[in-house]
Amino acid sequence: MKRYSLFLLLTISLFAKAQTPPKLVVGIVVDQMRYDYLERYKSKYGKGGFNRMIQQGYNFSRCNINYFPTFTGPGHAAIYSGTTPSINGIVANEWFERSIEDTMYCVSDSTVVGVGTNSSAGKMSPRNLLSTTLSDELKLATNFKGKVVGVCPKDRGSILPSGHHPNSCYWYEGKSGNWITSSYYSKSLPAWVSDFNAQKLPGQYLAENWNTLLPIQQYTESSADNVPYEGLLSDKEKLPIFPHELPSIRKEGYGMILSTPFGNSLTRKFAQEAIINEGLGQDNITDLLALSFSSPDYIGHLYGINSIEIEDCYLRLDRELDSLLTYLDKHVGKGEYLVFLTADHGAAHNPQFMNDSGIHAGNFDWKKALDSLSANLEINLKTKNLIRFYDNQQIYLDEQVVKGKLINYNELCDYISYFMTRFLGVDGCITATQMRNAQLPDGPDAMMQRGYRPDRCGDVYIKLKPGWMELGRKTGTTHGSPFDYDTHIPFLLMGKGVKAGESGQSVSITDIAPTICHILKIQAPSGCTGKVVY
Repeated sequence: MKRYSLFLLLTISLFAKAQTPPKLVVGIVVDQMRYDYLERYKSKYGKGGFNRMIQQGYNFSRCNINYFPTFTGPGHAAIYSGTTPSINGIVANEWFERSIEDTMYCVSDSTVVGVGTNSSAGKMSPRNLLSTTLSDELKLATNFKGKVVGVCPKDRGSILPSGHHPNSCYWYEGKSGNWITSSYYSKSLPAWVSDFNAQKLPGQYLAENWNTLLPIQQYTESSADNVPYEGLLSDKEKLPIFPHELPSIRKEGYGMILSTPFGNSLTRKFAQEAIINEGLGQDNITDLLALSFSSPDYIGHLYGINSIEIEDCYLRLDRELDSLLTYLDKHVGKGEYLVFLTADHGAAHNPQFMNDSGIHAGNFDWKKALDSLSANLEINLKTKNLIRFYDNQQIYLDEQVVKGKLINYNELCDYISYFMTRFLGVDGCITATQMRNAQLPDGPDAMMQRGYRPDRCGDVYIKLKPGWMELGRKTGTTHGSPFDYDTHIPFLLMGKGVKAGESGQSVSITDIAPTICHILKIQAPSGCTGKVVY
């Protein structure tokens, strides 16, 4: 009887231990990471970074973004809110706000002031986010005892994931080289952040050249080092080649570090300091670190996805992940934390590179198209200034002019849609009326509809053909389309409560938050439209 009781108690104890939640959740977002980077550089990654997460964790190899536009703000909001811009409100990095008749940056807040800075870089908060996040739900589920900390060089990459009520939220100011926050979160910087800033690490990194991690001839997955599709770090640099002599080409300030892999190193070190000094993962109440690496996006925009620079960025990021996971093993404990890794969007090949390779692509000259449209409307309708604003492939009409001239709104939008299809790269248009009143077919049209909010979006959406992007970037690359190269992103799960495996089932970026909430046994975010997939 005594032996049976001992066995029963031991079994119950082990079961209880297995059911306890992770002490810490670390959400990692890699800005501008295409899924194929996991496979493309896999043989050169070490054992402790991406490959560790793939081998020890669960790999959703067919995760896609399910809305348009695929930008940083909407991506970070969708990952943590479990829903699309039509519901969470983050329809772009910035948009034309009809209520104030002016542009609105996604995390701009004129009611707060910077902390750690006197510049406008600190006037930020999550007030434009219209739904709760995974982070908010963790706070609510633990009666605000669970800690939430956001870390990202980009303000929007830290603010949107950490939600409305984090313990702290930090981003990087390139001018000063400091990590800062706003009065929404705190009245002053913690001593540990001031101490970290006092080390002047950005200046130390920029005092060194950026050379390849491996011998340059081993970068066989990339184009040649000197090609016309790559940009320059500064106007002091003559060619986009290694080594990039940072000490001699840098300008005033410390913003250049984000266009090098050293921006990832700085971010990882700051995140580790946050884990220790904010006390994350040190008790049995689950905490969350919302961590985002911005440098891959800066480097991708500058050099493109076929560059040696982007390959070197990911080989070095792999080492940073190894260091971070090793740090978590030591300070939180192996098997005591849960980590997920994903991206806010992918990226396209450079259009000129595609054309030179015999593949259809191009740049849509939106300025020329808008000028032509304005002139046509003036001639045919005898009316000027019908177009109020243009951004994110959207035409905003001046409602007051339309009403004042007694112009039929729907007929005007239909005519604009017809007119815009004559320009190179345009595949078609969708009107706001269609967005509001019709169930659009699955694919790019439905993705645009899931990104639409009447108060923050335009009257006519322009659909570009695959491989086309808006004019303004001859070198490097960009993103924003509803196509696979911009929407196919990684989604890796590893740690407590996760068994190793892989799935090729189709999942969406909006499935990430409800899946993590399910593992934590907490409520999904308020506007969640995603599903549990693990």
